[in-house]
Amino acid sequence: MIDNRHHRPVRRNPDAAGFTLIEVLVALVVLVLVLPPLLHIFTQGLTAANASGRYARATTVAESLLARTGPVIPLVPGQRTGTQAGRYDWTLTIRPFTADKTIDNRGPLALMEVIANVRWSRGPLSRAITLRSLRIAPQGPPEP
Repeated sequence: MIDNRHHRPVRRNPDAAGFTLIEVLVALVVLVLVLPPLLHIFTQGLTAANASGRYARATTVAESLLARTGPVIPLVPGQRTGTQAGRYDWTLTIRPFTADKTIDNRGPLALMEVIANVRWSRGPLSRAITLRSLRIAPQGPPEP
């Protein structure tokens, strides 16, 4: 005779915690569908932040060139070039301002146009920013 009192069948409680195989597979499918777009959005955000930082740095270089023109860089017509931080190539152009014919540059002062152009590249892409300003410069005695 077999005694079945000690070998009762295990009954599962329907409210018991835990995941079934189907639930785990559904969760993995959802993860596989959602993760690539999220990674793409994250990568685009990093790329945009990086580009914005380079643009801001180039703007700072151009503003610095304009601020130094006059006090440090003489207001003499011509062109100067250089590189800042090994990445930003700049050109500073100083020339007499001639856009308005009502300005008379025959006196002791002349109106000069200062153009700061900063270029940078990353791989095959090249970018540039140009800032312009006007400065008043002393000029030599008028020619007879």
